[in-house]
Amino acid sequence: METKRYVIATIGGILGGILFALPWLLIITFSPISLPFLSFLIATGVNQGYRKFKGRVNKNLTKFVIGISVFILILVYFVYFPLLYGGFYNIFEVSYWQGLIREIIISLLSAIVGIYRVVEEILYEIGLRY
Repeated sequence: METKRYVIATIGGILGGILFALPWLLIITFSPISLPFLSFLIATGVNQGYRKFKGRVNKNLTKFVIGISVFILILVYFVYFPLLYGGFYNIFEVSYWQGLIREIIISLLSAIVGIYRVVEEILYEIGLRY
């Protein structure tokens, strides 16, 4: 029964993270400007989705937030960006990565800041930080 709860909450975390990553992805897709710092929203979405699907708030939640956020970032970098900019064969081309490296670095730093903030909030909530 407990495993079922964690599986459902993990699915909720993935859905929440994808839902909160949509503003970032829609701006990248349809706007002439790029706002890679919006990737900090992913960890917040993972946390909210996990809680909406009745996941337990304990020390393990921090691991779920970190893991699911990294999973969503990997999906964005290795599935969404290559599809957006021409296909999966771009993954193996150096020129493709050279064009995106600045945006990837900024979005990674923003995502790390978002993950850190959410993890600290969770640890404060469960009483491990004062």
